[in-house]
Amino acid sequence: MSVALGFGCGNGDSPAVALAPALASVSPPAACAGEVILISGVRFGAESAQSQVQCGTVPASDDDVLSWTDVEIMLCVPPGWAGGGISVTTAAGRSNALPFTLLGPSPCPPERASPAKAGALSGANIVVSPGHGYVYSAATGTWTTQRSEVYGLIEDVHTNEIAMDFLIPMLESAGARVFSCRERSRQAAEIIVDDADSGPSYAETGSWNAGQAAGAGFAGGGYRWADTSPEGGCTATWTPDLPADGLYPVWVWYLAGSNRSSSALY
Repeated sequence: MSVALGFGCGNGDSPAVALAPALASVSPPAACAGEVILISGVRFGAESAQSQVQCGTVPASDDDVLSWTDVEIMLCVPPGWAGGGISVTTAAGRSNALPFTLLGPSPCPPERASPAKAGALSGANIVVSPGHGYVYSAATGTWTTQRSEVYGLIEDVHTNEIAMDFLIPMLESAGARVFSCRERSRQAAEIIVDDADSGPSYAETGSWNAGQAAGAGFAGGGYRWADTSPEGGCTATWTPDLPADGLYPVWVWYLAGSNRSSSALY
């Protein structure tokens, strides 16, 4: 048998072939209805009438999709999903499917311990601390990275991206429940609301007191505390002024102490 291979330059008349999307990860790989998952991959294109995310044979609605870019899709798990493989369909075709487990209806039970996925790390709780991060400078009143830029990269940034896109999804796919000391988000806006703020940003109900340790609060400020009781009755509300619609990770800072309540709810 003889085979002839020809190589040469085309005349530019051949039509370009559109490639179907390809999935790299689903994070987390197990969730309850109403929880947010992140689908990462390539060639998702712009969201259109022909774009669709489905689990098994059940598609997600347009209202379920929170954001759609060429490499990431963020959506709330629809109540109609029953688990199975998640795939993405565009005008160019359908992607490969990645496994996904529906843990239950919304809301998820608070006692849920780890993603219900069999694997070498099933039942394990793993904490990762990807790189350094941002520190507050009292001298300048600003936040800055702990590492400077080297050849266009900042260690405090790209190590977290590697953990978000690769390490954490791999650990979760092996069955682990993963906690990160860094934000799992690319949200660029940062809004800080403190109990020292006035007006609509911070409000209280019930009887609250000023902390006695001066400078022990956030960024060297004060802090507030309230007595606990079985009936509750004391609430604190922080209201951020968000610059635009979107998804924002929420972090809470408080002063640790042996007399702190373990049943305070956020």
